Amino acid sequence: MGYRFNSFYRDSDMHPFVNSMTKFLQEADKSSMMPDYLNKLRYKARHKFRSDISAMRETSRTILKLRRESPNNSEDLLNSLLNGRDPQTGEGMTDDSIIDNLITFLIAGHETTSGALSFVFYFLLTNIESLKVARDEVDRVIGTDDINASHLSKLPYIDAVLREALRLYPTAPAITVGALEDTIVGGKYFIKKDEPMLCMFHNIHRDKKVFGEDAEEWKPERMLDKNFNKLPKNAWKPFGNGSRGCIGRAFAWQEAQLVSLHAH
Repeated sequence: MGYRFNSFYRDSDMHPFVNSMTKFLQEADKSSMMPDYLNKLRYKARHKFRSDISAMRETSRTILKLRRESPNNSEDLLNSLLNGRDPQTGEGMTDDSIIDNLITFLIAGHETTSGALSFVFYFLLTNIESLKVARDEVDRVIGTDDINASHLSKLPYIDAVLREALRLYPTAPAITVGALEDTIVGGKYFIKKDEPMLCMFHNIHRDKKVFGEDAEEWKPERMLDKNFNKLPKNAWKPFGNGSRGCIGRAFAWQEAQLVSLHAH
């Protein structure tokens, strides 16, 4: 978007957007676990919640205003939102809709993608042979060129590294599912209708029946396409499940690829 929060150049205080985002997400999580009648009584918390939303919208409005005052021809996200038109109606997006999308992209992956990358770098730094293979792949595919979108589909080992890190330490650690009717799961567990079931990916991803006796170990080779494509349908679920799976999966994956490439 051509706008910096300069988080790496601050000693302790964060940009106001980051502070508001953090508090907003904490309150959203807390309020989701309370009944409506109780949330309605939390006047101070709800007021702060709305205030944080306003602060995030104001930052996004500033980003939009600065781009309009100093337009450029870059093919970035903000210009796509500003200049994009519906192919059938010719309509562009309203400012409010652009701001909604800016907030979504600014929040998306701030914790989950960065958490996944923390484990990626930990495993690479503690497994030097994996780091060497990853570096060789980057040197071979990209060399001294600038990274572009065409490179991202030509990095099978980088993809395997990301998959294996998400297998061992998925940053979305669990999902809850419910039975639509009384049923028996796995031939042995009786579940009543609407009874919730918590699925822990830490355990699912380390199933020795699927991944072998070395399921607890770091082994990116097991996640190369030829092996990954043979896995059972529900053996690897770091982005959630079904219709409630992560809508930003492709965006998060591209973020992780790009940061990994720059790091190498």
